[in-house]
Amino acid sequence: MSNVVSSALKEDYETAFSVQAIVSQSWRLFTQCWLSHLGLAVVCYVPFIAFVAFLIQQKPAGQWGEDVPMLIALGLFLLGHGLGSSIRIHMVGSQLRGETPSVIQSTKALLPRLVIILIVWFVSLFAGLLSLSFLVIPGIVFGAYFLAVTPAQILENLGPVASFRRSVALTAKQRFEIFGLFITTYTLTLTTLFIPILIFFDSIWRAVAFHRLRIAKGEMMAQPSAAQRQ
Repeated sequence: MSNVVSSALKEDYETAFSVQAIVSQSWRLFTQCWLSHLGLAVVCYVPFIAFVAFLIQQKPAGQWGEDVPMLIALGLFLLGHGLGSSIRIHMVGSQLRGETPSVIQSTKALLPRLVIILIVWFVSLFAGLLSLSFLVIPGIVFGAYFLAVTPAQILENLGPVASFRRSVALTAKQRFEIFGLFITTYTLTLTTLFIPILIFFDSIWRAVAFHRLRIAKGEMMAQPSAAQRQ
């Protein structure tokens, strides 16, 4: 029996970081507390939506595309996205530990270091976008280095430099799988409504990917299913 369990656990380590497993688990975690995730998205994006509505009301369409108000709107969007993503990563971390996620508790936990978290989030975001300005495939492969930066900082309470080092270390042997994950999520983003994918799932699958990277690296014990225990 122990040999069966050991074999199953070994298989879990080898298959922990797969596109199907990450997407499936991300969707399952989202549906478990969809109301909290949707409520968080609404709160984080209210300033952006309100400001854009104000712009539309004040100026006819086509006359407010390149000016300071639009830069403000973009800033509000990125701020809301960064804030919401950070809180959502902490919530998903709670779910993965078997706890009940709470927007309020996650916000309180992140509040003392929220500024640093947002700075690191913006840096990793723009570094990832900048990598795509090179040839597409090399850019995506290079962007794999930044997959676990924010989850590492939030879920392991690491500093900025340590978070980048942690991300590089965790993703070192998973470049091909991460490339497939990026292609899958980018395809879903381009073939569906962009904003919902961006709001609801980006930070969720990143937190799940971080969790599964740790399992694949052997840092966490993969839990055998009931069938595997028998």
